[in-house]
Amino acid sequence: SAYLGLSVARESGGLVITKLTPGGPAAQAGLLVGDRIQSVVRGKQNAPIVTKRDLASALKAAGQGTEVVFVIVRDAVVERVPVMLGRRRR
Repeated sequence: SAYLGLSVARESGGLVITKLTPGGPAAQAGLLVGDRIQSVVRGKQNAPIVTKRDLASALKAAGQGTEVVFVIVRDAVVERVPVMLGRRRR
């Protein structure tokens, strides 16, 4: 399955990154603790992210080794962060 290396918590208005795995795909891409995930974009598909299930579904649809764009809110500014999905280590 696709691997990001982050933990999230649901807060009002969506999912917020609470923890990053050092060296993981999310950290390498520049995502930060406190970023609020709005959506995940893959090609022309824009998947709104409200719940952990939404995030899991978007990652499963994309698959490992795929680049997706996380649309996040950081310090009240919307940013687009490309992330290469990794492979979960066993």
